[in-house]
Amino acid sequence: MSTADRRTREAIITRKGKTATDAVDAAREEIALTLFKGWPRRDFDELVRLMRMLADRLNETPGGHAR
Repeated sequence: MSTADRRTREAIITRKGKTATDAVDAAREEIALTLFKGWPRRDFDELVRLMRMLADRLNETPGGHAR
């Protein structure tokens, strides 16, 4: 429990958990590299820009849901 806010619970990832999340991250990176292989850099940069816009908009709305 958080000492600053007793409603908040905190978790700490174990070494085994960190190893597992690192493996998932590596697998995702490998999939992404395969998916975007051959894309022109301009198209990839545009996708990243649009995804950032989407993520920012979702973060601006109450509850993180688009209206």
